Amino acid sequence: MKKTIKLVTCSINLSLLLAGCFRTDQGQKSSKEQDPVDRPEDQYESVLTYTGDGYTLPGGEENENIAKEHKEEVVKATKDFLKKEYNIDVDVHNLVGNKDGVTVFFETSGRLHFYSTAIVPIKTAYNEILSEDVWTLEGNIEESIRAALYAYIKEDELKELNKGIDSIGKEFDIVGRSTESLENVGGNGYTTPFYHVSSLEEDLAIKPVYDLYLENPDASKEELSAAYDRTKFDPSMYTSPFKPL
Repeated sequence: MKKTIKLVTCSINLSLLLAGCFRTDQGQKSSKEQDPVDRPEDQYESVLTYTGDGYTLPGGEENENIAKEHKEEVVKATKDFLKKEYNIDVDVHNLVGNKDGVTVFFETSGRLHFYSTAIVPIKTAYNEILSEDVWTLEGNIEESIRAALYAYIKEDELKELNKGIDSIGKEFDIVGRSTESLENVGGNGYTTPFYHVSSLEEDLAIKPVYDLYLENPDASKEELSAAYDRTKFDPSMYTSPFKPL
């Protein structure tokens, strides 16, 4: 008989340190079935059912309603900003109000794949979308691009990693995060249902790849791969976040 376990996503750093976390079943109610008043006592939800539904930010209810009323304007402002500042095209998946505006969860649609967020300010009293003032968390997009570049040039290695996960699945029923939850509230770089790749700014091995991409976004995969400097890789920079749950 197969054992059923949940694989809760944890991070792996750019050195491809894989960390899996396992926990037994709990919190089987979906967010729609749970009374919000009860959530503090029953704050866990099965990864089988969680899609990001019910995700909120403090003080954001009014701005979320405004953002959804002006969805086209919010989406356009987000796409225009990201194209201008980072030369990336995105698909917007979710709008979550915050006290100063709306947090926009998006996924890139080009060859570099990652999830992230942008913040579109709103002048609440006037129901006005401040399209010219879009911003992102400091370093967030840059780190996501570096991680996506790593995943891009190490595609074959990640395919082997995915095969390993599939192999484990023959013995155990592995459950990762749903694609819907990654799209709707993921917002965190190169992420799959089972693992996350992150890139530290101090990583000198990926830096020439990143610099080449900024200089020439159309650089071929072969050119980007050749720029990766293995001699600068420092494993002491990385730690595994694995902790038994």
